[in-house]
This record gives sequence, C-alpha cells and structure tokens, in this order.
Amino acid sequence: MIRRPPRSTLSSSSAASDVYKRQSMEFVNGGTAAVLAICCTNPVDVVKTRLQLQGEGGAGSGRYRNVFQALWSIGRKEGVTGLQRGLGPACWWQFTNVSMRFGVYGVGKKHLEMDGNTATLTFTLTLTLSLACLLYTSPSPRDS
Repeated sequence: MIRRPPRSTLSSSSAASDVYKRQSMEFVNGGTAAVLAICCTNPVDVVKTRLQLQGEGGAGSGRYRNVFQALWSIGRKEGVTGLQRGLGPACWWQFTNVSMRFGVYGVGKKHLEMDGNTATLTFTLTLTLSLACLLYTSPSPRDS
C-alpha cells in the first residue's frame, strides 16, 4: 500500500496541479449539467421550431394546433428520435457555452476568495465581469 505524503510536504507544483484540477472541474461540471438539461428540454425546442416553421410561407393553418398536440404527434409518428432531433449539436453548443460561463465564474470566484487586497479584488472582479460579458455577447451559429 502506497501512502501519500502529508500536504505540507508536497511540492508547489503538486499544489498547483490540484488547483488546476479543481478549476478544470468547474468547466466540466458546468458543461455536463448543461448537456443533461438540454437532453430533457430538447423535445420542447423541437416542437417550438416546428410550430414556428409551420407558419412560414403563408401556409395559414399548420398540422400542429398547440404544443401538447405537437409533442404527441411527433412522438407518435417519429418516436424518440423525432423528439430529439438536433440533440448532438445542441449538446455540443450547451457544453461549450455553459462550461465557459461556469468555468470563468468559478475561477473568478476562487481568485476573489484567495486575497482580501482591495486592488487585487477590484482587478479580478473587473476581469471576471469583462470575460462574462464577452461570453454572453459573443455571436454563435445557433443564435443567427
């Protein structure tokens, strides 16, 4: 049985590695949560898109009357695969988008907790808010 040395005897590179692992887990956990959420909400997104598209081209009345009837109809005719159309790109988009949001927030929060110095606090807060604004306002293929 190999015993790990106490934390006080570990090198600084090992401590830095632990911090890096914890910070990277902020990204992974945020992205994973987003993927699980999109798996549950994707059928509603499919219905929303189909309801929007049925009115295109001046067709007048479409084949779906409301959300519930559309969910039932798509599920009956196309099955689970019909309700989960576009799941792959949606998961990829949500993982990258939300993991960056949670990751940047987590890293910024850790830096704010490390030092009570006002100058460092102000700088880190400004940096974190700037990165968050950049991430929220950046264009994406899904938004166009």
